[in-house]
Amino acid sequence: QDAIQIQDLITASNPALERIKAAGPSLSILKQDFGTLEEEIGPYLWLGPRLSWIPVYGGDLASVQDLVNMADALLATADTTYQAISPLLDGSDLSGLNPVRLTEFLKQAQPQLIEAQQQLDLATTTRNHLAVGSLSPEIRDLILKDVDPLLDLMQNGLTFIVEFPRLMGATSDGPKTYLLLVLNKDELRPIGGLVTAVGTLLVQDGKISSMNFQDSGLLENWAMPYPAAPWQLQQYMNSRVLILGDTSWFTNYPTAALYAETLYSYADSHSVDGVIAFDQQMLVEILGATGPINLEGVPYPIDASNVIDYMRASKTPTAQDLTSPGWSNKAFMMKIASALVGKMFSGEIQPEKLAAVLLQALNEHHLLLKFDDSSLTNILSQYRWDGAVRPETGDFLMVADSNIGFDKTNAVVDSSLVYDVNLVSPFAPIGSLTVVHTNHASATICKAWDKLTPLGEDDYPIDDCYWNYLRVYLPAGTTLIDATPQFVPSSWMILQQNVPARVDTLSEPIDGVQAFGTLQVVPG
Repeated sequence: QDAIQIQDLITASNPALERIKAAGPSLSILKQDFGTLEEEIGPYLWLGPRLSWIPVYGGDLASVQDLVNMADALLATADTTYQAISPLLDGSDLSGLNPVRLTEFLKQAQPQLIEAQQQLDLATTTRNHLAVGSLSPEIRDLILKDVDPLLDLMQNGLTFIVEFPRLMGATSDGPKTYLLLVLNKDELRPIGGLVTAVGTLLVQDGKISSMNFQDSGLLENWAMPYPAAPWQLQQYMNSRVLILGDTSWFTNYPTAALYAETLYSYADSHSVDGVIAFDQQMLVEILGATGPINLEGVPYPIDASNVIDYMRASKTPTAQDLTSPGWSNKAFMMKIASALVGKMFSGEIQPEKLAAVLLQALNEHHLLLKFDDSSLTNILSQYRWDGAVRPETGDFLMVADSNIGFDKTNAVVDSSLVYDVNLVSPFAPIGSLTVVHTNHASATICKAWDKLTPLGEDDYPIDDCYWNYLRVYLPAGTTLIDATPQFVPSSWMILQQNVPARVDTLSEPIDGVQAFGTLQVVPG
């Protein structure tokens, strides 16, 4: 009855923090009642292993001591965690919870939270000792379908809230600095877009001490030994070395983040504790949660419906901008970031609403994270929030575009794919992939350099042909049977060289995949 009551409370429709607050007292009762049960059956638990011969339930009886110990440790974990966070829930207005308050609270609650982690470790160890195959179907399903996912969720949740103060620069480790990669999906690259701007975020005691953004092209130090650019960038963009803006060329985000961190250090030797990448769509989704923001010098509110148009327009300087010393076409990023961070750290946004938006952005990969903290790295990997390419067992398909045309044409390009698999011969299946790009620009003359830019697009060219290096990732061992690649004439290319109709077999250092690539130029 206690357990059913808690289940009813936590599956109700009211906000999650309110449900946790309501379930807390019932959890304590459940723990107390289970303790009473444990006392009553304790003297008989030694009989369990001697009753393994009983049909159906012999395995349950043989494992009864482990089952009781695991339940006891899980209840202790849940109750200790609730007792640790209950002061945070005592306030009548939970909507005022902000990162500063949360950081300080979790820092003070560390002893109890670490105790909860120790109880959970005991539960996990006991679970691993269970001979699940010998349990009755009902108990086996309970362990595999309910307990195992719960153990993972509790472990990750406790790890995150224990590490959160460290993440926010509120421990003896000192302040934390994060590298911010602003991706422009109008110039699409595999992780989300060209790295158009780079920022640093310094957090201390849950507060943002400083934040700034710079044009990625202004962070180059030619006294340093830059690595050679991938061959596609050399041949199709005449880029001999890899620069910071092009680090998003790599499909595997941990690789891209490592290159970005390394090349950023060429211009600024200050080390960073993580790399955070995001595109315009993440701003759209956050503005959907925060509501409109007001920016200095902008006569209208910026919201989810107009933020992308505002950012595109901000690339073109006005007459006043041209007379302002130090004007930058990336200055709008600082305005937007400051306004959004101010709202998020003020506590005026419901924490659950904000958390839901951030989770959606992580799941959709509009937000990508890399931290130096190994515990958080494991969580990011488990939930696929680290942007790593991981083929599954069985079939696998990933298609990635890379705009290499020195333009922002992805703003008007639609893409789709159809993937058919022929399983007539199950041991030698054949896949057929059709990728379609439709360029809604009016440009019909394709010229990679010295272009005739449409009126008003000098600073942000959209109406152009679409130069795309298309990559397809499939399971390792896949053989290419046939393809219809495109011949690209020399007059369309920056090096004035014909590109034959070919598909490149790529050797990218991603375990478990076979990659193919081909150049496309799509006129309007």
